[in-house]
Amino acid sequence: GTIVIGRHSSPGSKLTIKLCAALRKPCFLVAWSPGDDVPDTATFRTWLRENNVQVLNVAGNGEGLSTAGIGRTTIEFLVRALT
Repeated sequence: GTIVIGRHSSPGSKLTIKLCAALRKPCFLVAWSPGDDVPDTATFRTWLRENNVQVLNVAGNGEGLSTAGIGRTTIEFLVRALT
């Protein structure tokens, strides 16, 4: 399965989402912008179980001026969700 974190309108995120659909692979979207809190993980945890995800691809926006803090947020989100 793939999780896409950040702005889903970016070219890379759009391509990832499109490829997941074409390959019929589960894809979970987490909208996030600088200044937002770490998103709740409950729905993501349910998605992991329902799709029996054994390998997780993490995709989304890279750290930059328009996405400052996305790396820290992604790590915190995943730690909360997977512990």
